[in-house]
Amino acid sequence: MSNSGALTYRPSDVISKVFIASAVITFVLGLIFQVGFSYMSYVDAYVDGGMDAIDAGDDGFITLLVMILAMLASAIGMAVGFLVSVVMFCMWVFRANKNAQAMKVKGMDYSAGWCVGWFFIPIANLWKPYQAVQEIWRASDPFVYVKGGEMGKFNSSLVSWWWAFWILFAVLDRLENRIYMRADVSLQTEWLLCLVSLGIHLFLFLPATVLVIKVVREINQRQAERYARLKKVLRESEAYDVGSMPSYPHV
Repeated sequence: MSNSGALTYRPSDVISKVFIASAVITFVLGLIFQVGFSYMSYVDAYVDGGMDAIDAGDDGFITLLVMILAMLASAIGMAVGFLVSVVMFCMWVFRANKNAQAMKVKGMDYSAGWCVGWFFIPIANLWKPYQAVQEIWRASDPFVYVKGGEMGKFNSSLVSWWWAFWILFAVLDRLENRIYMRADVSLQTEWLLCLVSLGIHLFLFLPATVLVIKVVREINQRQAERYARLKKVLRESEAYDVGSMPSYPHV
């Protein structure tokens, strides 16, 4: 880099691929766990003898052991996958904001650190991360005056839908877990709550996962296109170091 304080555009393809893989794994393993737990709750609630009846049958112990081990493995894998996806998504948000700064987009209100930090501040994390990602979307617009560092004027409906599904999932999943943990819940109610949890997973967590993957891919593409346009403009001006993307005092 020719300027020590300059920022460099860095594609986030590897981070994105790891995030997408971990997000998909988290959903699939979570679905396996939810289905298995729902089945066990149904047996306990409506089959005479509950899970003990399966244990007492032919090869019942082996069947029960395999089922428990499969659920345990899926639960551990889901937890690890979710942790990896959270870390990778935070890294991607940080990188995406830095890339916008490297392209000298004007009028950005969120730093890379706060784009990540707002996710972990209670109450504020209900809307601040959404605003930060929307700003990254606008700052990645390739169809504006890129040489002047112009930011796009329109938010993304894709980001809005993702955030809506994510917030609904987070709120309803926590509510369902609190009800389930009550000591006075009957076996029949436990099974119904398992079905509710399965529905939340399928109809809220699945769309949120698909949409966030699309958000990541779309922003990556927009930033790549904007950077390519900016490089072309700067190359034509013959006054900038395109490779290092230094600060542009005359842009």
